[in-house]
Amino acid sequence: MNTIKIKNYIKTVNAETPEQGDKFYNDILPQVKEFINKEEQFVFNFDQLGTVTTAFLNNSIGRLFNDFDIEVLKKLMLFTGFTNHSQVNSLNLSLKAALTLVKVTKK
Repeated sequence: MNTIKIKNYIKTVNAETPEQGDKFYNDILPQVKEFINKEEQFVFNFDQLGTVTTAFLNNSIGRLFNDFDIEVLKKLMLFTGFTNHSQVNSLNLSLKAALTLVKVTKK
């Protein structure tokens, strides 16, 4: 499985700021493009993270929905390694916002 371990990119246990999200997005974008072009599943691993905010997620993972087909992302993108329920809630909020934004802007 193609794994993108978030902690390895942000070099801290807290993924909190929009700036961190922007940097993470720019760092992973080439890999994500490659996985999608090859139609390979990939997983975002949240292992060893503490705080994960929607500010970080909106500017990183959520932003992928502006660049790639929603159905392709749903099929290929997975998530693992959550260390607390708050992380899951933040991810769900960010994904919901991204999908809502895509629906509005794609009309």
